[in-house]
Amino acid sequence: MIMDEFQRFRQLINADAESDAGRLTNAFLRTDKVKTLLLSATPHKLYQTLEESAQTGQDEHYREFFEVMDFLFDKGCKKQEFREVWRSFSTALHEYSADDIKCTL
Repeated sequence: MIMDEFQRFRQLINADAESDAGRLTNAFLRTDKVKTLLLSATPHKLYQTLEESAQTGQDEHYREFFEVMDFLFDKGCKKQEFREVWRSFSTALHEYSADDIKCTL
């Protein structure tokens, strides 16, 4: 199954298992019997500006990113492994500085 414009299907990610959307999600997206390709050409924004944060009071983009990742890695150990990889990557980015760039021309 191919689902194009998947960013429009957020209700499937958080659907109650007993709802119509939840049954659809379990039947097609949370089974090994159906291979699914989720497509979206819309880039996922992993940050928000201070202005956006002041308006909402929370980091919606970051929360939405992890909702999707938790959905994709629905097995407990895979979720935790991804979060550890992401944390390590984020830490490395914070520690990186312009002095770390070695340019040879």
